[in-house]
Amino acid sequence: MRPDEVAAWEDVREVARGIYRADAHGEVALLHVTAVWRDECAEYRTLNLTTETPTSEYDRFVLNLARARADAILTTGKILRTEPDLSHDFLGPPALRRAFGDWRRVILAKEHPPLSVVLTSGRTLDRHHPIFQSPARPLVFTSTDGRSRLATWAASVPVEVVGVDQPSTGKALAHLQEERGARTVSLEAGPSTTLPLYEQGSAPPIDELLLSVYL
Repeated sequence: MRPDEVAAWEDVREVARGIYRADAHGEVALLHVTAVWRDECAEYRTLNLTTETPTSEYDRFVLNLARARADAILTTGKILRTEPDLSHDFLGPPALRRAFGDWRRVILAKEHPPLSVVLTSGRTLDRHHPIFQSPARPLVFTSTDGRSRLATWAASVPVEVVGVDQPSTGKALAHLQEERGARTVSLEAGPSTTLPLYEQGSAPPIDELLLSVYL
């Protein structure tokens, strides 16, 4: 079965088994989902999700599966500014989106959508961005100064703002795992946010990289 033929949660399970040669419902602490293209110099460039981004049914399936597995999805304010139409909903036609939602409920017993988390320096974000229209109240993770700068903005947006000293990807992940009970977190962020997690001795380390390469 191909990913574009998925119409029920059982189909999600079948395609996932075909890709991974195993069931994909085991808990994983940290997933990193990204797509890159290889240029003429064999350098890899991270792709932004826009209407002009190349599409792949397998890439979409893997992204949807990561979102279905996640308790929280971490992105950045920079990505929200460069991808004004981004949402953390499942992608694709209605039947496909329903299939992933059903898989999440049946296989993982997760009744609610994942928490959307935005790591930001404190620059004001577009309150009309799709991320802030989610039924689940998003979380903005920033510095203590950033929290103060965002106070007026946050009063008009259904979000929660957490401010800490010297915010980082690691601190945001620790907050999600320790304070929010997020056992599986999916990273949808650029290299400056994710590369430190690949360094030796980093905490927490990346457990699973879901990489799509466009040639």
